[in-house]
Amino acid sequence: MQNLQDAQQDMREGYAYGSIGVIVSGLVWLLSCLAMYYYSSQQAIWTLIIGGMFIYPLGTLIEKLMGLKGSHNKDNPLGKLAMEGTIWMIMCIPLAYGLSLIKTEWFFQGMMMIIAGRYLTFASIYGLRLYWGLGALLGLSAYGLFRMGAGDFTSALTCGIIEIIFGMGMYGLFRYDKMKSTNIILTAILFTIFTSCSNNRLEEKGFPVNNSPDTEDSDDEKVEGISNDSVKFDTRPSNVLLTGITNVRLTTIYKVNLNKKDGTTFIGSNNYLYSDTEMGQGNNWNGNFIPGLEGLYGYNLVNISHYDIQNNKKKDFFDKPVLIKTLYFPASSKDTLNNKIVKRNYFLVSVYNEDTNTDGFINQKDLRRFYLFDSNGERQKQLVPENYSVFKSEYDPDNDFMFVFARLDRNENGQIDGNEPINIFWVDLKSPTKTGQQY
Repeated sequence: MQNLQDAQQDMREGYAYGSIGVIVSGLVWLLSCLAMYYYSSQQAIWTLIIGGMFIYPLGTLIEKLMGLKGSHNKDNPLGKLAMEGTIWMIMCIPLAYGLSLIKTEWFFQGMMMIIAGRYLTFASIYGLRLYWGLGALLGLSAYGLFRMGAGDFTSALTCGIIEIIFGMGMYGLFRYDKMKSTNIILTAILFTIFTSCSNNRLEEKGFPVNNSPDTEDSDDEKVEGISNDSVKFDTRPSNVLLTGITNVRLTTIYKVNLNKKDGTTFIGSNNYLYSDTEMGQGNNWNGNFIPGLEGLYGYNLVNISHYDIQNNKKKDFFDKPVLIKTLYFPASSKDTLNNKIVKRNYFLVSVYNEDTNTDGFINQKDLRRFYLFDSNGERQKQLVPENYSVFKSEYDPDNDFMFVFARLDRNENGQIDGNEPINIFWVDLKSPTKTGQQY
């Protein structure tokens, strides 16, 4: 594990945010209620103790049957922390059992307190603050039940219901986040299945730009009527983006594509980069990949329209259609980095804006550039030299830097070959005109 965030991510993915174990625990509490109802409180106590021993193995079995990993990496230190917390909980059970010798309901209320403390550690193990809420709710419920003089059945039932509802909600959150992270893959699979059945293929990203052997017989010309000696084709706006600059709104512009099976037209849609990693106190990024910046991409996104509400002024980022890979724009949410609110007043765009390999197309085979635009939508700087093609970026929260990885077009053929060198450039996101080369 490289860091705490990687370890927490491994635990979240391995155990579905811990949701299955919480649900199984709740079911054991309800089983204890049944033992109490049909037999006696003493048998209910032993049902809870013995049933509790099977929560982890049963939860793991269910996870594996559901197609989940049900385990963590051997070198993950948080796995040891989870085991230590379990041992601590077991060592506390005799205390709760001692309370049952005075009043049986005190055993269940005491156990609620013990597992409440156990769940507080899950916030660190999984990197999910929601477990603080579960621990607090169980602890306060146990105290309230004690103060009201609630019976053993009510106490056990309360704990079981709380755990099951919380566990189901946590599993729903896990599935939702998983669905978001696999959205592109699922979309690609669905398109593949659809087009395979119809013996047609979805057009590649990009468009023809000149009269060349490659474009004279292109499908784009046949089915969309795109002129070979221009980049004129139909475009359509998709959505208005609310930015962190209150007087500025953006509109994403997409190329109109043709469905070859039924002749209908369609455009791409906005997809967002996101991060679900808990970054610790003082770092609330509201799901954004970079604090203060939202990241967006889409199929055949060809321009961005900038509108200044205050001055009633419209401007396109690019004078002609391009193929935009990623747009970063000021987030409308109040993100914090190291306890400070982060505000950005600029835009970053990675884009294929030139037919660098002269094959007659602007597409992903060309060099990908990275530009800075100011709050007025004016291009300020090319952040990576022109003879490079960027292919990924990483964020450094300690310095608020973006590291941009790019390949050098050493043979100057206008496209990237696998053996060409990789260099790393940095952009100071506090003042993005400051850039440099790290490697």
